[in-house]
Amino acid sequence: MAGERKIIITTEKDAVRLMHNPYFPQELKPFTFYQPVAVKMINGLDDKNFIDELRASAGFSGQNLQDELS
Repeated sequence: MAGERKIIITTEKDAVRLMHNPYFPQELKPFTFYQPVAVKMINGLDDKNFIDELRASAGFSGQNLQDELS
């Protein structure tokens, strides 16, 4: 990157990938920052309700995608 004082901002997930990537330059690591990402269920949805809602909105009625493709 041209210029001075450049930083890289990414998600926590991608930062972990970059830090363990042998092709990512060591000199850029001190200038790499991440933003943690969190997921919170709202509107009274728990894990099961969320999955049921997701299946319904995607048009899947089976237990898994393989059921739908058979």
